[in-house]
Amino acid sequence: MRSQLRAWLDGTENLWVDATFRSAAGMLRLIELFGEDWVMFGVDNLFAGSFESVNVAFEAFGKDTLLSEKIMYCNAAAPWFI
Repeated sequence: MRSQLRAWLDGTENLWVDATFRSAAGMLRLIELFGEDWVMFGVDNLFAGSFESVNVAFEAFGKDTLLSEKIMYCNAAAPWFI
């Protein structure tokens, strides 16, 4: 399915998907479909309700893991070469 999705999205090299406000299973499904390099946590400034989503992200990706670091920061910084 992932290869079919990438083929359908051909030419969209700058398309990332947002894992914010999804269940842990939904976040993991995005990684399954798009790959861990194309998923990010899209809250730049925490607000009411987003703290729970951060905890769900850590439930899905682990806390202080390479995967959570990619999703929570590195994937968002990558296009800017940060």
